[in-house]
Amino acid sequence: MRSIKILVLFFLPIILCFNPLQAGIFDESIGGRSAALGFTSITMFDFWSAINNQAGLASINKLNVGVFAENKFLLASLNTKSIALAQPVSNGTIGLSVTQFGETAYNETMIGISYGIKLSKEFSAGIQLFHFAINQTIQLGRAGIFSFQGGFIYQAEERTRIAFHIFNPKIFSNSNNLLDLAEIAKLGFSYELSNVIQGFFEVHSHSKLGKGFNSGLEYHNPKNFAFRIGYSSMNDKLTFGVGLKIKNFVIDLASSMHSILGYSPQLSLTYKF
Repeated sequence: MRSIKILVLFFLPIILCFNPLQAGIFDESIGGRSAALGFTSITMFDFWSAINNQAGLASINKLNVGVFAENKFLLASLNTKSIALAQPVSNGTIGLSVTQFGETAYNETMIGISYGIKLSKEFSAGIQLFHFAINQTIQLGRAGIFSFQGGFIYQAEERTRIAFHIFNPKIFSNSNNLLDLAEIAKLGFSYELSNVIQGFFEVHSHSKLGKGFNSGLEYHNPKNFAFRIGYSSMNDKLTFGVGLKIKNFVIDLASSMHSILGYSPQLSLTYKF
């Protein structure tokens, strides 16, 4: 088993160079809370909705800033880094974000501007326009495209939310010789099992990787502490983590575990002004 893992870890960076859109920054959501909950994200009203489901930005009522980092399989060449901010405006909330995957020799970068709005007491919607680019200095050079993503969240009742999100809908062709960005659609459901336990479940369709589901369970107590576990079928990962709120700071620690490739720790920090 150890020899198999070493071989996979050796060839994985090479595979990413020739199939960058098969395993980059869009196959999993951003943020430590989401990462711990099996990468579920689209029913959440939180800061990282600026990237995961822009409808969730509608709940932001003050300026927020945050950073996120993931060390996938403990390999420096597979790091993901994000920085974002969310600013309420008169009719909604605007978000700005930058996410990068990889290192100097090969990297993927997405820069986006988002907008989320509450259309009614039950219904929120949002959209992001973004630019995606790859930079592979040796073989491919640099190429980039513009596209968009967006979704909605419906508060079906006090404890239940239903959400839908689509990334890069193929309304028009955005491919070229180097890029053919995947289309990803997600349908999600969350339910508060009690005042301290919440469950999350999502099904998704990825035009390159197929279909799968994400699931998670969160326990949070009144003292601003949370414990989370989850599972993602797309990449066959178990996930777990904790969250801690200290005044205006939110700290979310997480890790996912693949049976062969090992652990991928994640950390996000957010601050509300």
